[in-house]
Amino acid sequence: MFGDGGPVVRSTTEEASDFMEAVDVENGEYDVVYDESGLILRPQVQGRRVHLLPTGSGDHGDLIRRLSEWCQTNGLSLDSHSADFPAQVARRIAEAEWRTRWPKRPAWLSRMIHGSAPSRFDT
Repeated sequence: MFGDGGPVVRSTTEEASDFMEAVDVENGEYDVVYDESGLILRPQVQGRRVHLLPTGSGDHGDLIRRLSEWCQTNGLSLDSHSADFPAQVARRIAEAEWRTRWPKRPAWLSRMIHGSAPSRFDT
């Protein structure tokens, strides 16, 4: 997901739609939502829930461009020509989110809210 705050990554479409708030979708906070292959997903609000629907079109080039710009801004040197580049960047973003998560203590509460490790992005 791309919006004002840079890329937001989640390991599944369901997790991504659960993360999104209906009011943010209605206010146009997201520029574009991609899956890992560059397929464009359209956020649709039903009640107070957000569902991500495949549009049937994609823009892998734009996904790579946006992720490359994020890497450059954040001082990451990753090969944007690698087949698993989107997954590599997603892992880095998830790891950074994991390091800054709140709360970290007590440990049982952190595990209950965040799980025991950052999201995985397997290729």
